[in-house]
Amino acid sequence: SVPTALLLREIEFRAISLLEITRTVFSSLLVLYLAWAGWGVWALVYGALAGRTLSAIGILIITRFSLRPDFRVVGMQRELKFGGLVMSNGLVSMINQNIPALLLGRLLGITPLGLFQVAGDVAKLPVRALLRPVARVSFPAMARLQGNLDRVSDFYLRITAALLFILLPVCWGLAVIAEEFVTLVLGTKWEGTAPILTAISLFVPLRVLTRLMQSAVEGVGKPGIALRNMFTITICLVPAMFAGVRWGIVGAAIAWSMAQLFAMLINLNRSLPAINLSWGSLLGRIGPEFVAAVTMYVGVMLVRSLLPDTLSLLQATVILVSSGVVIYAGMTLLINRQVVVDALRLVRTRSL
Repeated sequence: SVPTALLLREIEFRAISLLEITRTVFSSLLVLYLAWAGWGVWALVYGALAGRTLSAIGILIITRFSLRPDFRVVGMQRELKFGGLVMSNGLVSMINQNIPALLLGRLLGITPLGLFQVAGDVAKLPVRALLRPVARVSFPAMARLQGNLDRVSDFYLRITAALLFILLPVCWGLAVIAEEFVTLVLGTKWEGTAPILTAISLFVPLRVLTRLMQSAVEGVGKPGIALRNMFTITICLVPAMFAGVRWGIVGAAIAWSMAQLFAMLINLNRSLPAINLSWGSLLGRIGPEFVAAVTMYVGVMLVRSLLPDTLSLLQATVILVSSGVVIYAGMTLLINRQVVVDALRLVRTRSL
């Protein structure tokens, strides 16, 4: 919408973040409540509609936007071509988001689909809350830098590393304590979501790499690359989901993550040259975040194996979470202190 575009053009990070976080949290909590109350698949529909409605109202209030429509298109051919590619990218993205629901509902039934959707909503909640607003304001920021690809690539690396620093421990921490989280937060009714939650949570923070790359290639005037990337996801996702359902809903979740990972590698390989960035530079910048996250994951698993059986579920969960925080913080301070500064700047700033 035009009001949203105005916020993006001014790179109003704080306003956009507040709107996105509020919408995501509200929509997710509403879906969980309606699912618990027995609304079934309609919980997903009403949750999404309510979230979009709340976001639209918030944007109109913040921007105080009003304008009479003007349907003249003279002199807008270039903009229409660019906008058409971006719109097509969004359409294919929407299709990709709904492929699991379309296939799983038909092949496995409503109950497995519900487990997959709830696990996916929980796993993606932190990513949606933080990545979506950053990605949206990154596009105009990179567009302003498009004349200097070195600055674009540096901006991409800094924002990507800062987001991974925050999201990797949250998502991978959720993956390693999925059973405890589901029992304590969702209840025993949703125990079947635990392995699905683990499979999805391990991949979702990696979406930082591709989502910000989409903003980067569109920002430097190459939306066709972003569109091809979306088609690549489709091509990888459909056969993987068909293959994964042979092992039930958990197999489908693993297949979803593996297909997304494979597509991500192909898309990054296609996109990195567009912003004058090499694999070596990318891995060198984000490698420390992955080292710290893997160390945390393995450490929490080791701590779990050492816990006595006499502890309650809540006590064990508190110990596991605390150990994960300590391990990740210790590794970060040991090998990658600069990313802490970048992450704090990202969270505190009003605009990028």
